[in-house]
Amino acid sequence: MVIEKAAEVFNLKGYHGTSVQDLRDATQLTSGVIYANFDGKQDLAMHAFDSNIKKLHATYESSILSHDNPGEQLIAFVEHPGKVVRKLFTGGCPILNMSIEADDALPWMKQKVVFAIQKMTSLVEKVLERGIKEGVFHNADPKEISHFIFASIEGAIMLAKAHNQVAQMKGVESQLKKYLKAVVFKN
Repeated sequence: MVIEKAAEVFNLKGYHGTSVQDLRDATQLTSGVIYANFDGKQDLAMHAFDSNIKKLHATYESSILSHDNPGEQLIAFVEHPGKVVRKLFTGGCPILNMSIEADDALPWMKQKVVFAIQKMTSLVEKVLERGIKEGVFHNADPKEISHFIFASIEGAIMLAKAHNQVAQMKGVESQLKKYLKAVVFKN
């Protein structure tokens, strides 16, 4: 419970913006109880980020696995953020949020962000590799395409947050699907 509540606060306010009082308010626990199992705010933030990534990855994986063929799986991955990110995570996508903060200020967290990105893009890579093997997709570089898809989705989330409009995300999603049908799909 402590990790999940802390994950919500860190995702909304960021590492530097989250105070010990914020964590106490969210968990309804004292500082001593919160930190009895963690080696400080940094340790708790790392566990909280891991929790968010586990949850995020599971929702994407479930979305992909709910379809049988690689084409439908790829489209499901692209459509997924518009359906769940704002509902599941107060403050938006935890990878996007932490990557901005970790880039220059939190080198200990940056490694976790890179791992989270690799974990998410590997989902897409596997779908692309299977689709190429089955003749659904053109023979292209799955890693390159998965990075393009992931970067487009994260950019769409950023636009939606900045404009406070899901329409921004839906516009990028629509263009991304057109790209996939024109460049990646064989039909």
